[in-house]
Amino acid sequence: MLQRVREFLIIAAAVGLALVAFTLAAHSSFSVGPVTVGAAFHPGVGRTSLALPPFGSVDARTHDAPVRVELRLEDVAISEVQRWVAEGVPNGDTLDTLRSQLMSGIRFTYALGVLAAALTCALVLLAARTKPRRATLIVGTLTAAMVFVGVWGVVAFDEGAFSQPTYRGALTYAPGLVSTVQQRLVTVGDLQDKVSAVAGDLASYYGTPQVFASGGAMPGTIRVLHISDTHLDPVGGELAVQLADAFDVAFVLHTGDINIYGTSFEASAAVAALDSSRPLVFVPGNHDSPAIIRALSTLEGVTVLENTSTVVADLRVFGVPDPVSRDFSVEPDEKQMDLLAEEAAVALRASIAATGQKPDIIALHNPAMQKPFAGMAPIVLSGHTHTPSIDFQDDTWWLNAGTTGGIAFGGPEGAQTAYSAAILYFSESLPHALVAIDRIEVNGATRETSLKRTTIDDGETP
Repeated sequence: MLQRVREFLIIAAAVGLALVAFTLAAHSSFSVGPVTVGAAFHPGVGRTSLALPPFGSVDARTHDAPVRVELRLEDVAISEVQRWVAEGVPNGDTLDTLRSQLMSGIRFTYALGVLAAALTCALVLLAARTKPRRATLIVGTLTAAMVFVGVWGVVAFDEGAFSQPTYRGALTYAPGLVSTVQQRLVTVGDLQDKVSAVAGDLASYYGTPQVFASGGAMPGTIRVLHISDTHLDPVGGELAVQLADAFDVAFVLHTGDINIYGTSFEASAAVAALDSSRPLVFVPGNHDSPAIIRALSTLEGVTVLENTSTVVADLRVFGVPDPVSRDFSVEPDEKQMDLLAEEAAVALRASIAATGQKPDIIALHNPAMQKPFAGMAPIVLSGHTHTPSIDFQDDTWWLNAGTTGGIAFGGPEGAQTAYSAAILYFSESLPHALVAIDRIEVNGATRETSLKRTTIDDGETP
């Protein structure tokens, strides 16, 4: 009796230590296309978890086999992903290859655990002086059982279980975000049609001589389209093109935030979406990373202003970038912002004193930086707040275009669908004088348009 109890305890200890060895050894990292994946197995309820640091993880009951699978994204080869984007992959064959690489890595990881478990079990039994034939039978049975569990898990694996997963960490908010994106993707085509129709009405209206305020269609003027905060919004991009055509502008002035996160993928998208029919003057915003700025700077017809001036259509423009456009943060430090604005203003004053040439337009992204430029140009443009505004103080017009990308940062129900922009009118005669400002708001959802014109006479205030 005591002998049988002793043998049972030895077998239990051998199996228990084998499972511990399985848990410790069933870990590996392997490449799946451009990413490095870490895999691990543990005895337990049949669940699979996908960890996406630092965002959290997603977990689902995917099988009944008594083993838990953990997959972890460890590294991403950004250059390889960029190559994929440029070449239009992955295609079907590539996806099959990725699946094969993933499964090979998972099988290898599981095999490591099984091997470690078998060796540990054998060593424990041999140390306890178990008869070789009995030890072989026990190790063989354990190995066969673990192989069976692995095959069971693969055969019974249900990918559909991730349709109702458990989220942890920041990914807890993923379902709501995905739902919002899906709703907006569904409505974006309809919005494009409606905005296109509204812009078409504007084009028709300004295509014939009209009397609007005291300016009419403003023939004999240099017209500039001011847009801002487009955030890769396709509807806003289309509206900007149609407004440029409707008002026959000389160039487009963009006061920043052409993208959302600043990734190099977005740089490619922004470049591909640009209208090249007119010159573009661009002042970087806080969402515009160095990658975006480099991509735009290489394009013909695009001028990026970073505390520099340019002359387009005989109008001189001075541009001040948002401080964080030089790195990958989102919001600037207020003291840094004030300091850099003052430094840019001092440099501009010195240039004006040396050359006698004042800019016709000063453009910056964040209106919090505009105060030092009072009186240095007839008009100072900005964006950032997504709220259009106009004011006249210190002999200067302060104009915020709002957002020409209203859908990108709307409310949770996608309610913000109003797009805004402005048209500046300058006299063709020298010195160029600011003649009028049109502020345009277009709501693609309701097909409502607001156009407010401010005519400017010497010494006149709003």
